[in-house]
Amino acid sequence: MADNFQFEINVELPKGAEKAFERAAEQAMKQVSAELDGRFTDAISSAVWPWPFPASNGKGSPRSIVDTGALKQSGVFKLSGLQAEWKWTSNYAAAVHEGARLWNGANIPARPWTNAVLEGGTSASIPVYDFSTELSKRITNILS
Repeated sequence: MADNFQFEINVELPKGAEKAFERAAEQAMKQVSAELDGRFTDAISSAVWPWPFPASNGKGSPRSIVDTGALKQSGVFKLSGLQAEWKWTSNYAAAVHEGARLWNGANIPARPWTNAVLEGGTSASIPVYDFSTELSKRITNILS
């Protein structure tokens, strides 16, 4: 008697269905990515981030990440088919997102706005955006 068991399921889509699904997925990706881009901007702008020192802009804690607006304005969003990319190009974007130790020994706390939006689990009270679920719902709605 055999020791293992194996089976396969192969699905063939009707002609044209693959293209229709791809178009629906791209349309849904465009919608959901634009929504996610707005959520990232909201996370940067929302006064929900704990801050351990007096802020240079007079804002206390919790506060937004925005001081001058340069970080928020440096955000670049690119969408190509089913691939979306976000980049913040200010020279201190990584220090704000990941946290940093300054030359004077002070620690800047991490304010991971992308993680807060996509995963939660941060000290900021930002609603999690379930990208996969939203994408699936949009694809289903477009195809139905």
